[in-house]
Amino acid sequence: MQATARMASVVSSTLPARRRLIRDVRRLSTSPVNILFQISTCSASPSNDSLQKLPRRDYLLSIRHEDTQDDLRFQRVEALRVTHYRACTVEMVSSYDRVTDCGETHWLASVRQQLQSASEPVEGLRHLTLYLDDGPCYDFICYDFNATTTTVE
Repeated sequence: MQATARMASVVSSTLPARRRLIRDVRRLSTSPVNILFQISTCSASPSNDSLQKLPRRDYLLSIRHEDTQDDLRFQRVEALRVTHYRACTVEMVSSYDRVTDCGETHWLASVRQQLQSASEPVEGLRHLTLYLDDGPCYDFICYDFNATTTTVE
């Protein structure tokens, strides 16, 4: 596939080239993408992201841009992984600048099975992903998600 080959060859490309690559990768996706949130500014522009552990297995991912801040709260997180740049797959890149629900995945099924074997409830558990420019890609197995965007001065 052309986009897959281009992704492997892109090391430090220009913003228009990255946008074309992301568009091509999104076209490759065979399963429908359930978009839960689109970040307010392209992550290729200067930004600062930070992940903070909160009480009760909640995580807050804050993405600060020049004039806005997106606060993404993942609640009741059962599993979390962070994948950087070249280790990211084409499927991960399809979540560029947006939080997506991945639907049923092998990872979700594995976590669900482990929780069920420990007699834990699994109703509502889902796999959410967000890929930021050049990585990282954040993956959460969690029960709830919400997001807010605020203007910063």
